[in-house]
Amino acid sequence: MLNGVSRGQRSEPRLVLYGPAKIGKTTFASQFPAPIIVCTEDGAEGLSVDRFPKATTWQQVVDNLTTVSQGEHDYETVVLDTLNGAAELAAQHVCATLFGGDWGPKGFASFGQGNGATSEEMRRLLPILDACRDRSMNVVLLAHTGLQSAKDPVQGDYQKYAPDMDRRIWGRFAKWADMIGRAEYEYVVLKADRPGAGRVKGTSTRIVHWSGSAAEDAGTRAGFEMPDTTLLSYEAFAAALGLGTSTLEEVKALWHLLDKEQAAKAMAWLGAKTLDGADTQKLKELLNRLRALAGEQTEGKEEGNG
Repeated sequence: MLNGVSRGQRSEPRLVLYGPAKIGKTTFASQFPAPIIVCTEDGAEGLSVDRFPKATTWQQVVDNLTTVSQGEHDYETVVLDTLNGAAELAAQHVCATLFGGDWGPKGFASFGQGNGATSEEMRRLLPILDACRDRSMNVVLLAHTGLQSAKDPVQGDYQKYAPDMDRRIWGRFAKWADMIGRAEYEYVVLKADRPGAGRVKGTSTRIVHWSGSAAEDAGTRAGFEMPDTTLLSYEAFAAALGLGTSTLEEVKALWHLLDKEQAAKAMAWLGAKTLDGADTQKLKELLNRLRALAGEQTEGKEEGNG
């Protein structure tokens, strides 16, 4: 091994969980080991869990999280409940300090300047949250479900599920997170006697989607693999976390099949500096291609020998 290089170990997860109001996001987060909750809403009021008083200013959010990151304590999990609540307080701070309290088109709403400045303000949280993680804490951010506009040059623009906040703010935290899950109620399709007459019926079962699609933002990094869905409970989460890490190992084992140009294109497509930091879903897609390439090379050798 090269001087100064060591084999890293997986850190605790940086998790964003979003879903509709009152589905049980805060209850889920409260089941993590030794949690402390930084509140911007009242979701934890009915739970027996340590928490700060509900923050009513942006500075209180920053101060509370800084206290967790720097203070002496035995907490093992920090929960921000909610991320979009913190974004609203940050926007109020930006409007008051940069735009004189003017929310109109000549102030905060002028050419998106307010949301851009709020995104920059929200960036202050990332090193604070990482400092919590550096002391081996789980970092859990909760958010409400919203819709984000997505652009597709082939099919046209469409909307998808994502946390309810400005896309620039969410973009920062989506890149930062190791895991993004979307909670919802499971539903079933009831069959009917005639074609086209079936209907969808919701159930009381609460689940989390961990695999993203065109319809939703979700996904996990290598080392934090999850099944496509789990029940919305910490027990189910902890049992499934990291299962299927063979995807990364198999990609690494087959990586030599790519020439220098192919490897560079693959890394650009993954959008990560290393394979260990790549999105799990993309790694699975890449693995399918590598397996096919391995099969093609094997067939070529057999034909040559024949």
